[in-house]
Amino acid sequence: MNCCLYRTFKGSVFIMNQIAHASYIALEYDVAIDWFQRLLRQDPYRYENLDLYSNILYIKENYGELANLAFNIF
Repeated sequence: MNCCLYRTFKGSVFIMNQIAHASYIALEYDVAIDWFQRLLRQDPYRYENLDLYSNILYIKENYGELANLAFNIF
């Protein structure tokens, strides 16, 4: 996804979160997974919208990454 705001505000976790959320709403799960992974690398203690990320992992049947997410959060 080519986003003008993200190019302007490189590394903004708010904008990364919004892009991931928009990708989830647009049913672009692979794109959303990439953005959520970038977001967690940038801010590993983030909880906002991780429910969406876990839903995507469940839908994509990526149970290993889902277990890893649950383990790292708690």
